[in-house]
Amino acid sequence: MPQCAFSGCDVEFILGSYLTKKYCSALCRKKARKKIHQKKHPEVYKKSNAKWKKAHPEYKTDPVKGKNRELLKRYGITIEQKELRIVDQNGRCANLRCQTTNPGKKGWHTDHNHETNQIRGELCGPCNISLGMAKDNAEILQGLIEYLKKWSQ
Repeated sequence: MPQCAFSGCDVEFILGSYLTKKYCSALCRKKARKKIHQKKHPEVYKKSNAKWKKAHPEYKTDPVKGKNRELLKRYGITIEQKELRIVDQNGRCANLRCQTTNPGKKGWHTDHNHETNQIRGELCGPCNISLGMAKDNAEILQGLIEYLKKWSQ
């Protein structure tokens, strides 16, 4: 089966009557065209972004407000609730084997179950990236552990 040509989509689909179909849906086709347009005409998007920033100066002067808005939208929590989670974790990564107190350049990452959206804890950057690359799959991580043990002898 062919795979959708939009880089942000991993859907495989059945070809319809058109053998040249590249995208799984009209939405993916639209997103792909927008991405191409952004690359060809970056000045249009820079102008649009500048216009938005001018209309919303509070997000430039108060980055906490922007971060709080993002947390509320993504996870339904405030910055204060996130900070309480970090305090509950004693200022350390939620990965019990890591225990770093340094969250990395981008700060603590709110880890969540992608199916239920339930928050699991606050991870440091390297642990968050590792978990994401393994697609939250414990079997993949266990396989990597076995692989490392095999080659560490």
